[in-house]
This record gives sequence, C-alpha cells and structure tokens, in this order.
Amino acid sequence: MDETSGKRAQRLNIAPAVVTLYALLGLLGLARHAMWRDEFNTWLIVRDSQSLGDMLSQVHYQGHTALWALLVAAVSQVVQRPWIMQGLHWAIAVAATAIFWRFSPFTARQKILFTFGYLPFYQYFLVSRPYVLGTACLFGICALFPRRHRGYWPLALLLALLANSHAYGLLVSLALALTLALEWGCDRTLRQQHGKTAPAWDIYLSVALVIAGVAAAVYILSPPANSTNHGGVSAWMLSFDLRHLLRATGRIFAGHFLVIPTHKRWLDLIVANLIAAGLVASTVVYLRRRPWALLFYSSANAIVLSFTYARFLGLGQRHFGQFYLILIAALWLGSCYPAAPGKRAVERSVARRYGWCLGLVLWVQCIGGIGAYATSLAIPLSASRAASDYIVSQGWQQEFMVASRDATMAPISGYLNRQLYYPERQTMGSFTLFNTDRQDVTHGEVLAQTQRLLTTATGPERILLVLSAPLAAETQVPLGLVIEPLRQFEKSWQENYYLYWAKLSSNS
Repeated sequence: MDETSGKRAQRLNIAPAVVTLYALLGLLGLARHAMWRDEFNTWLIVRDSQSLGDMLSQVHYQGHTALWALLVAAVSQVVQRPWIMQGLHWAIAVAATAIFWRFSPFTARQKILFTFGYLPFYQYFLVSRPYVLGTACLFGICALFPRRHRGYWPLALLLALLANSHAYGLLVSLALALTLALEWGCDRTLRQQHGKTAPAWDIYLSVALVIAGVAAAVYILSPPANSTNHGGVSAWMLSFDLRHLLRATGRIFAGHFLVIPTHKRWLDLIVANLIAAGLVASTVVYLRRRPWALLFYSSANAIVLSFTYARFLGLGQRHFGQFYLILIAALWLGSCYPAAPGKRAVERSVARRYGWCLGLVLWVQCIGGIGAYATSLAIPLSASRAASDYIVSQGWQQEFMVASRDATMAPISGYLNRQLYYPERQTMGSFTLFNTDRQDVTHGEVLAQTQRLLTTATGPERILLVLSAPLAAETQVPLGLVIEPLRQFEKSWQENYYLYWAKLSSNS
C-alpha cells in the first residue's frame, strides 16, 4: 500500500470496470453452480417453517446466527424459488466488493488480487452461505471508521449486524468493539471531536446496539441441550494438547495460503506454524506505529484462535479464512491513523518489505480463487441438480422417495420443491436437525424401512430410493424386496447420488 499507487488507481478509474466484470463472472458462475446441502438447509428451514418463531427455533440447531435466515425469509416472500437466495447472496457480495474498491487504501494491483481471491471470488460469492454478510459488514465498518467522531451509531449498527452474520463474525465484532471502546477511553482528542459533532445520545445508543446484537448472536449460537451439531453443548477442548494447539495455529497458515497442514505429521505442522508466525510477526512490526489497528489485529486473532482451539477447528476456508479477512481489515484500519513518529527511512523499508509479504499472500489467494472458480464451471460442487433434473425428466418427481443419508438430501428436496422420507428420523422432512431425535442408519436399515413402507395398507406400489452412497454388495436385501439400480450421479466435488427402484416381489 502506498499513496502514489492509490492516486494512480484513482486516475485510471478502473474500479467500475473491475466490479462490473466481477459481477458478470459471478452470474456466470451461479448459472453453473449446483447448491449443496449447507446452502439448501437454510432455504428449506425458511420454506418449511410454520412461523417466524418456528424458523428461529430450527436455526438454533444450525451453528449459525439468524440474520441470513431472516434475509432469505424476506426475499422468499417475493419469489419462492431457491435462485432468489442466490441472487440475494450475489448482490451482497457485489456490494461488499464495491465498498472495498471505493474506500479501501490498497493499490490497484492489490485490490485486483484480493477481488479475485478464493474467498471473494468463490467461497463467499458462488456458495450461498451467511459468511458474505460478515464480509460486507466488516468492509462497511472499515469504510465508516474515519467518520466515527461524527457519530458511533452507524458503526455500532454494523457491529451488531456483524455479530449476527455468523459465529466468526461475532468474534471479530468483539475485537472491533474492544478496540473502539479502548480508543474512546484513551483518546481525549477523539472524545472532544465527538462532543462537537455528534448528538448527545450517540454513545448510549451505540452501546445499546452492540450489547443487543451480541446478546442475540450468543443466544442463537448457544446450542440447545439436545443438539449434537459439532459435539453439542459439551464439545469444548479445555486441556492442553500440543498437537491440537499446532493444528489450531496452523489454521492461520491455511487461512492465508489455502493449504491445511497435515495434522498427522509433526513436520508439516511445525513448518506451517513457522510461516504463519513469520507473517503475523511481520504484520505486527508493520502496524507497530498504529497501535489501535495493531490492537484490533492482535485481539481478533487471539479471540478467533482461542475459539479454534477450544471449540471448533473449522472444516475449510469458509471458517479459517477469517484470519485472512482480519489481516485485510487491520491494514485497512491502519491506514485511517497517521503513523506514530519514527524514522522515515526505516518506515519506508518496513513498508516495502511488508509489501512483498502481503503480495505473496494476495497472489496465492488470487491463484486459488481463479482456480476454484474455473473448476466450478467444469465440475459442480454437488451432483444434486443433475440428479434432480434427471428425476424430473423421467416424470418421477411425485413418486414416493426414501432418501438417505438425510444430511446430504437437502439439495434434492430443494430442487424438487418437496419433502422426502428420511430413515434417520423415520418421517417426512427436508432440512436436517442434528439432535438426539435423529439416528444414523445403515443401508440394511434403509431397505428394511423401505419394505415396511411398501407393505402398509396405504403404501405405494414402488419407492424411488435416493442414496448418497451406492448400495454395498454385502448389503442384505430383505426377503421379498426387489432393488433395481437406475442411475448414479458422481460428477461432483462434494455430493454424489444413486437412484434405485424398490418394489415388492410378485411372490411376496
């Protein structure tokens, strides 16, 4: 980052062209994207809930806050088809990118590399999840930060929304709130400027907004007593374990460089942690003369890292990519402060060396983002849309369907716009709640339940089996049940599907 490059970018005025290209490529990617279970689960909760209270009670089991579900519920009142959720997600992602281009201090090259990086260009763009809300709120906070002396309530509102975007958004919002509170308490000049330009009620309203937002997020994120999602209420790691610690800190490396170190090999963990430590140390050195930005960077990393160690290691870039966004936000906030006095030659040397370090991270992210986007055009994340289209083309969409494993069947329910019979709960359903009422079943149990459904007085003549794994050769087919393989759908990264007819034999 430097002022000369920033001014040059303004003169070139490439922002509209880049944001437009980003938006158009997003539409192309969404046209090819087949949504997977985590995307559809929110849509199905919204679609099949009987009331707002019922919807919030179901969200309580998801490990996410309620803001995304509320927004999806709002747009579903306009169009009751899942593509409206994708359109909402696309619009928020484009808005976040426009804010980044308009207000962030980075050079044109850095902005381009970030825009087409893994998170903004793929994971938080094509995959419709609540994480995009956190990015939009975080960028909004960074954009409004220089104007905080005129009133804190807009920042507080965005902090409340950030806290309710997703679990990591809550953690980052706590670090931002801590930074703002300590700065307010320590900076008399800021308080004097605020007193001259902001209304008297501003601080009281701001504090109330943040407290209310954090309280709402904590309530929704606290799992119910019968939740089994990621271990339920008891899955906390409170004892010391060196390998587990290195796995947690290794997520910082993964968040920046897109490679998860192999936890079974000490060498991988050690090398990844050394690189991550070098990156963090260099950022601390770069921000050392901007103490409030450094406070946010340090506290946000500490809070997210503590959560990663003690509660949830994360399953992919959508989770530990937050370390990367913390870096971007800290550098953005750092540009809002004049550097504390120091030797200019030393500062220029630090900035130049850190620019190389940041450039490496941005290039890795960009290569990963373009690669993931290109791959998604050729190979879908889920085979759900192909399987659903095939079922519709054969005229089977109204057939009685037994679907297992239930957790992977949300896309089929969503694309067919109907409920399915789930053996894990022995009832009709669409979304999956991970609670004690749900029990995993074997294929043998799936076939046994299928036979019982066929033999009831009002049972169907045949059942379409939709499975997430092929029937194993050793699976014992109940006597009197005939299974006819139909088709398999295996061209995907995440979810495959296998179709069978199930009928009673003529002799039964």
